[in-house]
Amino acid sequence: MTQTTLARSQLAGLIAATVLIAEDPDVLASGLADEQWKDFYDTARAIGVGAGHLHGAAAALVLGGHGAAAAVKGVARMVRTPVGRGVAAAGAIALLVAAVRWGPALRAAWHRGQAARHDILRELGTKTAETLRRLAEAEAM
Repeated sequence: MTQTTLARSQLAGLIAATVLIAEDPDVLASGLADEQWKDFYDTARAIGVGAGHLHGAAAALVLGGHGAAAAVKGVARMVRTPVGRGVAAAGAIALLVAAVRWGPALRAAWHRGQAARHDILRELGTKTAETLRRLAEAEAM
């Protein structure tokens, strides 16, 4: 038994069931390393990417919800005073004027962008389905 083989055997005794990632033919031949370590790497990357997407979407939803709740709470607190009611009324009138003035143009622009929105949503759906498929494959390994 060579010094290198002895060291590898001692390493195997220390790490027990841990998967050793290596490309060294001697380590692979000794049985200490898994030959399909790249599959493990691809699986871990797929899980990491999917988890990152899910965490990002969850954060966006939570933060958006908190922002909307804070806005509603702020307006509710503001309208308790006469000045706050006046500001809220002025804001409502400004919103109504803007809707009357810009509404037709916005509706026309919204209608023109319908095909592009559908393409974006279709692409998002495809990417989401692909991520979920890769996660399911990774979990099945």
